[in-house]
Amino acid sequence: MPSIYDTQIENVISKLEATGQQVNSELIRRAYNFAADAHKNVYRRSGKPYIEHPVEVSLILSELKVDDITVAAALLHDVVEDTDVSGLEIKEKFGDTIYEIVNGVTKINEIYYDTFEEKQSENYRKLIISMIKDLRVIIIKFADRIHNMRTIKFMKPEKQKKIARETLDIYAPLAYRLGMYKIKNELEDRSFEILDPENYTLISTKIRDSHESMEAYISRITPIILNELEKKNIKASVSGRIKHLYSIYTKLTGRKKSFEEILDIIALRIVIPDDGDCYNILSIVHQLFMPIQGMFNDYIAAPKENGYQSLHTKVVFENKVIEIQIRTNKMHEVAEFGLAAHWRYKGSNNEDIHAIDEYITKLRNILQESFEATDPKEILEELKINLISGEIFVFTPKKDLITLPVGSTPVDFAYKIHENIGNRCIAAKRGGKIIPLSTQLENGDIIEIITSPKSSPSYNWLRFAKSSRARTSIKHFLRREEEYKTVKLGREIFTNEIAKYNLKIEKSIVQHVLKAFGFQAPEDFYKAVGNGEIRPNQFIRKISSFKKESLITRLVQKIIVKSPKNFVPEEHDKSVNIEYATCCHPLPGDSIVGHKTDDGKLIIHISNCSVVGSIDPSKLVNTNWDVDQNEDFEVSFKIAGEDRPNLLYEMIKVINSLEINLSSIEIKVENSIATGSFTGRVKNLNHFIKLRKKLFGIRGVLSIERFIQ
Repeated sequence: MPSIYDTQIENVISKLEATGQQVNSELIRRAYNFAADAHKNVYRRSGKPYIEHPVEVSLILSELKVDDITVAAALLHDVVEDTDVSGLEIKEKFGDTIYEIVNGVTKINEIYYDTFEEKQSENYRKLIISMIKDLRVIIIKFADRIHNMRTIKFMKPEKQKKIARETLDIYAPLAYRLGMYKIKNELEDRSFEILDPENYTLISTKIRDSHESMEAYISRITPIILNELEKKNIKASVSGRIKHLYSIYTKLTGRKKSFEEILDIIALRIVIPDDGDCYNILSIVHQLFMPIQGMFNDYIAAPKENGYQSLHTKVVFENKVIEIQIRTNKMHEVAEFGLAAHWRYKGSNNEDIHAIDEYITKLRNILQESFEATDPKEILEELKINLISGEIFVFTPKKDLITLPVGSTPVDFAYKIHENIGNRCIAAKRGGKIIPLSTQLENGDIIEIITSPKSSPSYNWLRFAKSSRARTSIKHFLRREEEYKTVKLGREIFTNEIAKYNLKIEKSIVQHVLKAFGFQAPEDFYKAVGNGEIRPNQFIRKISSFKKESLITRLVQKIIVKSPKNFVPEEHDKSVNIEYATCCHPLPGDSIVGHKTDDGKLIIHISNCSVVGSIDPSKLVNTNWDVDQNEDFEVSFKIAGEDRPNLLYEMIKVINSLEINLSSIEIKVENSIATGSFTGRVKNLNHFIKLRKKLFGIRGVLSIERFIQ
């Protein structure tokens, strides 16, 4: 007696045959029997036989009207990963094409990493690469994810949320990018139910309560349109629908309106034969109902980036607004199934072959920009941005076309041309007029970038840079700049420290220190000193063993200046009142200079403080540090980072771990960039360097600047 799964497979075959395509039913049955045998005696968390999953995936795919190869590969998609069957056996029994598709689906999850982010970013990298090789890989993955979301209740709550978040962040936007709205809508709604059950229940209840009246409304407007079309001998189907829950939720939150204020919850579709005239239907609709000005979109003349085509108009009927969509049968199938439908049409004519190949190439370029980043967290973030963003088209002065995400600015434009142009841009011209770098560009703009060799990126640019390429390049530049500052700081610490012993930086000393600490280049050693990995007393001991006699002699000759209670200038005038400049907040370890004031005080500045340059040189006194270990000193610094939950908490946690007492904190957030100004007390420069190093270990921290005038 046939099992329920045998019957379902026959149903899948019937559905594929109903599309008019040639179906190798024997191939599908062989794949099913092979999978059923491989998964024999294996059960899902629901308690049902594991074969249920690949069969349900094939049923979902049959709704997308895919080919027999796709269904056969879907039935086998978990065999290699979850059973003892090898890929080679799949290849021998089912051929190269099915093997490549199954292998593409399998490889997405085969690598394990130390962190979730690393695993996920590599999985998406593989998913995109596999998808580009054969679109059927991602189509199967979508069907696989839909069935997993339908049966997610059998998983633990934490696992449910993790999968739902991944689905909402990656798979639903990717389905949108591929024009597969039916897939996108279900993935969004099922994720919404898991991640925000309260709002999901609230909106679904409101829809349920209003459902009867909305259905009645649709039943009253539909005959009016059909009757008018029949009078003009136009064949068409008219159907109404209520928009899916997550779409309504985003409208409520994005527009900050109540459920009752949302005008376009209901949509009516008019679908006509492929040789019909959509614009003629639009004219008829506008004669029947009053159109709302500014509420018309022509996605036929200007299709969406995912290939979607339709005419959208909003009209008034019975004092209510309703959206009406007008499209042909082929446009409707593409709107529902996206590139899955294009796949079916591919091969029917050269135009369709060119369209799908061009779009996949374009999608590859958009998504691969996400992988210019190296940090897995960055990859995921940039991938989300690239999946969700639409596109605009702008031009260089030579009329070369540049494609950018919606919301892009001249900074994005500059980096799209070349990284060096991006790093040196200071402004832009649009229509001959200078515009700020933060200006959002629009379709058709002709942009000229103005550069300067003295210009360089700022973390502020991340507030308005939209494209992955620009954001990644800016972050790389800022990191290189921070590394340069660290090397410079390390060199200054090294120079100042050995200057205390009247030593010069001789080549022999530097080479000895590099060898002692295992470095090849001086910059690597200075970087280690600058970020606190090597402390001054450590490299001084190495130098001492190398130049023992001269170092001891100079140590005896060293002039000690006490601080702060017994800090005196070189003249040893103990009556002098010592103060620390508030303009630069010097720390033990800084190279310092004293300023003798007219009222008998000695103000201690950092040597490179800008205020020192305006002081009469005759009033400056060279000084050195020798401080009590229990004393601390005030320091002010600014941290910039990408705004996210718990960022401040993590920064405070680091500061507390180093026993630094804060006296003031001020946080500002603008365009997703958080800047914090902190004032606290540290022991010395090394203490602050250690703080700086730990703070840079926090995800999203972009820059740390100490306040020195």
